[in-house]
Amino acid sequence: GGGSPRPPTAPGIDCRRGGAPASAAAPIFALDCEFTPLRCVVLDATGATRLDCLVAPASREQRLLKVDRAELPLLPASEVQSALRELLAGDGLLVGHTPQRDLQALGLVGDAALPADRIVDVAALAPAVDAPAAAAAGGAAARPRKRERRRRAARGEAPARLSLRALAAAHLDDGDGVRAGGGAHCAVEDAWTALRLYQALRPP
Repeated sequence: GGGSPRPPTAPGIDCRRGGAPASAAAPIFALDCEFTPLRCVVLDATGATRLDCLVAPASREQRLLKVDRAELPLLPASEVQSALRELLAGDGLLVGHTPQRDLQALGLVGDAALPADRIVDVAALAPAVDAPAAAAAGGAAARPRKRERRRRAARGEAPARLSLRALAAAHLDDGDGVRAGGGAHCAVEDAWTALRLYQALRPP
């Protein structure tokens, strides 16, 4: 017990038919991916699952790495890309924690259907002054290592983004339950957490 509330369950969309939301009023979607094997999850603004599938190519051995993923459909990357484009048709927003990494894995970085101004990284929404508090709340593992911070500064790079766990602990009432005890990456939980962070941190 003590974990963050789970999103409501709803049937995932059929990737072969797309799945545009019923409402045309600025829909918001949350994206997260797992990477071994590549799993893509998209939730809508209510937390309902709109897309949950494994992305080919994935070998049988890769699929068996996580036995709880065995029942997910395995679809070609092109079909997953088309489903995402259809979900975001119009003025939809895509939110996530470092979503560019997920989009890169899906082959969608720079896609004309996903312009940069419609992709929101929840880590960038947290005020800079909150960074020390968020890192402290997320525990030692959530804080960027001093050596890495020095390397980034020496290369003129931006500071590393705070982890999802640290942001949740700092900005969500029940955020301490996110990946409590170093739990495994779950794309549904992380997309749900990113969605809630966006709702908490977005500009008025």
